[in-house]
Amino acid sequence: MKNGQIIKMKTLQKGWHDNDEIMLHSCFYLLKNFIDKEHPFKYGHWDTNEETIAVSKEMEFLYAWWKKRKKIETSFDMLNNKLSPQNIEDDEMLMRLVKIRLFLCN
Repeated sequence: MKNGQIIKMKTLQKGWHDNDEIMLHSCFYLLKNFIDKEHPFKYGHWDTNEETIAVSKEMEFLYAWWKKRKKIETSFDMLNNKLSPQNIEDDEMLMRLVKIRLFLCN
């Protein structure tokens, strides 16, 4: 483990970003990093019971959603409209990720 881990998110352009946007990107960065670098599904414990099966499917779904989502252009108007369809979907996916956060370890 490294002292003081730094998150370098390539999904955000350089410049100023509000905390809500940083939170979304950093949380999904952590999920993507977990799956890409720790390869959790190489280990057999994900199919041992209904809970771990459901969590592994949820991780895979959120991972695929994020890969598709990060390619979407976000406009200034969209970012400032809390009721935009993209913001509503982002909130839903972020809440789903938070619900499985305790499984983001090997």
